[in-house]
Amino acid sequence: MGENNFLRIIGYTIFQEIGLPADAQVLAAVSGGPDSVCLAWVLKQHGLLAGLAHVNYQLRSEDSDLDEASVRALGEQWEVPVFVKKIPKAHTKDEKGASIQMAARKARYEFFEALMESQGWDYCATAHHQDDEVETLLMNLFRGDSPEIFQGIPTIRFPFIRPLLGVSKAHILQVLDSAGLDYRTDTSNQGLDYSRNVFRNRIIPSLEEVIPGASSHLLKRKDWFQLQASFLKEIWKEWIPQMISGNGDIQRLDWQPFVRQFGAEFLPLLVWEVMTQWGIIPNRIREILGLIHSESGRWVEIHDGRVYRWTNGLERIPESDSPEKFPKWDFLPNAGRCLLKNRSIIWEWPFEGKPDFANSQHFYLDIERLEFPLILRRWKEGDRMQPFGLSFEQKLSDIFINEKFSPSQKQEAIIWEDQQGIVAISGYRISERVKITKNTRQILKIVMED
Repeated sequence: MGENNFLRIIGYTIFQEIGLPADAQVLAAVSGGPDSVCLAWVLKQHGLLAGLAHVNYQLRSEDSDLDEASVRALGEQWEVPVFVKKIPKAHTKDEKGASIQMAARKARYEFFEALMESQGWDYCATAHHQDDEVETLLMNLFRGDSPEIFQGIPTIRFPFIRPLLGVSKAHILQVLDSAGLDYRTDTSNQGLDYSRNVFRNRIIPSLEEVIPGASSHLLKRKDWFQLQASFLKEIWKEWIPQMISGNGDIQRLDWQPFVRQFGAEFLPLLVWEVMTQWGIIPNRIREILGLIHSESGRWVEIHDGRVYRWTNGLERIPESDSPEKFPKWDFLPNAGRCLLKNRSIIWEWPFEGKPDFANSQHFYLDIERLEFPLILRRWKEGDRMQPFGLSFEQKLSDIFINEKFSPSQKQEAIIWEDQQGIVAISGYRISERVKITKNTRQILKIVMED
């Protein structure tokens, strides 16, 4: 590939795909190696190069200093400013290889961002190219936990741009040779110390020997899978909003409409997309997929709460930010009101009106059958009561299943309890023990409003 054709391809990426204005000022991240030198040269040819940024990790003794010197010489030759950050070797020499890589990446990107802010530049270009993307795709394929393993390296993740993603390492070396540009070679990239180097120096060359053109085939597959993913997201735009509901911080997925239309076998695709939209990390989503065929009430812990299985789908319930303060009465005033989160509780006694038994939010009980103190609380495992109309006790967990309480309804249920046990459950009914009879003299009316 000749210089002019190379510049035309990269120019199209910069100005058309990325959309940089012709007068943009771009900081180039330059290590001194072939890729970054080529990147800086391309930016200079297009009139975009504002400066060179180099990080000297001092991990390769004299070679690290020679890399820095080569970048400074390049800046002097091209008459552009050079910015260097030195990181003491002692900060990383005792760490494992993976930790060194992560620390180095963090340090250089913080350096680049600080430089752009201080100089008033909007973009920083890095020298990732086609071969890097092939390595990333293969690494994601074998160790990735997300279905979007073929997303590759983005051309832009503002303020960072990667103009060379459309060209291979071989083309870069050809252009450097044609343009007579000097560069440094980092011999550590030839080893097998890091997983990326193993893919670069052993796995990919072996694949190319067995399947010539394997890398280009993989990139074509990436484009195809990205197209499929984009199409699927268009479908989600139509379907997901009609299946998601919420009450405050609680979010609920009712997948029944989706199952009726497409069948249950596609539920993992739907669940993964919704959980991603809810901000749940992939390894937790993998666990949540196991809830699809579990019984109602099962849950998976996430970073800020839990995801529960309920009758028609899944429900996300966050942890409470602070302990709730439930009331306790040694004697109940004749009338009153209290608030628990978004629920209003109103009571009145003696109630002289006509009971409205059809309203599930209204409870009527014989106040003289209560044994104070009277407390309000949330339910806990092992709770039991004898529901109104039954001759036997039931576990609350069984009641919730029978009444098809969702996980959030169970969590938000309010239990009324006196010295003898549970006297009422919000959203359900009162206990047989406190029911109104022909001998009742004073009725306590309780209203629980959402």
